[in-house]
This record gives sequence, C-alpha cells and structure tokens, in this order.
Amino acid sequence: MRQRSQSYSCKSTDFGVELPKRERSTVKRSRGEVKGFKEEKYKDVVDFCKGSGVRIHELKALTKEDIYYKDKALYVHVRQGKGGKEREVPVREGYEKAILNAAEKCNDEKEKIFKEKEIPVRFPCHKYRAEYAKAQYESLARDISTLPRKEKYICRKDKAGQIYDKVALHAVSAMLGHNRECVVVDNYLY
Repeated sequence: MRQRSQSYSCKSTDFGVELPKRERSTVKRSRGEVKGFKEEKYKDVVDFCKGSGVRIHELKALTKEDIYYKDKALYVHVRQGKGGKEREVPVREGYEKAILNAAEKCNDEKEKIFKEKEIPVRFPCHKYRAEYAKAQYESLARDISTLPRKEKYICRKDKAGQIYDKVALHAVSAMLGHNRECVVVDNYLY
C-alpha cells in the first residue's frame, strides 16, 4: 500500500525506498514471551493492563480519580488516549479487585497510580491489550448463526472464513481507543 504524503505529494518509492507489504501473519510485536521480562515481578501492573487494556502512555498518566463506578460497573477514565482522545474503559470482569487495589495505594486523588520506576522498560503492553480485547469481545459477541449478514464481519486473506459480530467488534474498538472494527480483528484477535 503506497500512501502519498499530504505535504510533499510524493511516494516512498520516489526516494528508492520499497517498504514491505504489511501482512497480519507476519506481525510479531508483543505476541508471545518477551526476553528479560518476568511477569510475576510486575503482577500489579500486568493485572491492571489485563483488566483495563490501556496503552503504556495512558497507564503512566492514570490517577486515583480516574478509577470510578458508573451504573454498578467499574471504569477507567483515559484522559489523553491516542490522538488526545478521552474515553471510558469498562474494567474486564474478574479484574475489578486488581484495579481498585492499585488505585487504593494512592494517598491523593491526583496522585499517579503507577510511578515510572514501577513500569518496566520491556513491558509488553500490547500483549495485555490483546488479551483484554479478546475477553471483552467474547463477553459481548452474539451467536453468529442468528445474525443478519449486515451485522457480520467476514474476514478475507489469511483469516478467510472467520466471521465476527460487528456490533461487538465496534464496542471493543471503542474500548481500545480505535474507531474501526478491522483494527481489532487485525491487531488484537489473533
């Protein structure tokens, strides 16, 4: 896929650079084990990310006041997500206690939940975002056989034949701070 730069009206090939075509099957980032990272050593941070699906920069900015109940469900308020967008993230079932425990160690409402030194350098945040996305999709997905065609997301290429619930995909996409179903399918439901 060659995209033109908006400001210079040129392609990467104009400079003798041929970028490889991006394929879902070749993506390796944060999939599997990360060398030098011990999950049990950072259990608080890992559980927080598994329960909320926040990005690393969002995790660093969260304060105690960003954790709250709404309609009997626990939420995490992300003030500056990707592109500066705000969003409410529902906490994944079974992780409420981990999220609350992390917030309770703060003395002040404006105090950051995790300090810089508590978040490891080689932290595979995307791996936990994917785990969050899969769990949330499974909890929201309806029976595919009962859905009309317009409410089905039908995969092509390497995932040909797989069918997802569009409504559930859209909800999970919003939880992750995206706005397209294909991003969830391509990057999180592997």
